[in-house]
Amino acid sequence: DWTIDDSNLDGFTWMPTGDGAMMISYNSEDNTAAMDDWLISPPLKLEAGKSYQLSFAAFAKSASYPEKIEVKYGAGSAPGNMTHTVVAPAEIRALAEAPEYLEATIEPEADGNYCIGFHAISAANSYYLYVSRVIVEAGVSTDAPGEVADLVVTPDADGSLSASISFKAPSLTIAGKPLASISRIQ
Repeated sequence: DWTIDDSNLDGFTWMPTGDGAMMISYNSEDNTAAMDDWLISPPLKLEAGKSYQLSFAAFAKSASYPEKIEVKYGAGSAPGNMTHTVVAPAEIRALAEAPEYLEATIEPEADGNYCIGFHAISAANSYYLYVSRVIVEAGVSTDAPGEVADLVVTPDADGSLSASISFKAPSLTIAGKPLASISRIQ
C-alpha cells in the first residue's frame, strides 16, 4: 500500500481519483498554506550497482495555476527517510490532455528496500496536482556499456528499404567509468 503523509497537517492531502491517478488539492480553507504532502510508494527491492528508470505523468487542473512537485527516495516510508533526490522541484503546467512525463534514474548505493516519495510542494492557493502512470523499470548493471557516439543513419540512395548505420562504440559504462571491453555489438 502507498503511504500518504499530510506533513503540513492541513487536512488536504493525496487521494485517488478513480481513474488510476492520485490527486491533491490546494487548501481552500487557508489560502496561505502551501502544499507539503507526501505520496510514498510501497517498498521496492533495489540492488546496488544497478540503475533503475523511474517515469511518471504529472499534470495540473489549470494552466493558470502551476503546481510543483519533487521526488525523492529512501530506505523507509516516512518523509524523513526520503534522503536522495530523484527529481528536483519541478513546476507542472501540463494538463490532463497532454501530461508532463518525467523520468529519472535511481542508483542505490546499497542493496535494500527503498520507497519513492512524491512530494507536493505547490505554492499556497494553487489548485490541483495529479500524478499517474508511475513505472519503475528493472535495474540494469551500471557496468554495462554507455551510449554510442556520432550515430549516423543514411538512407539508401535509390530509395530501397535499407540504410547505412555508423557510430562510435561506447568507451564508458553507464556509470561513466572507463569501459574495459566490448565483446559484441548487436
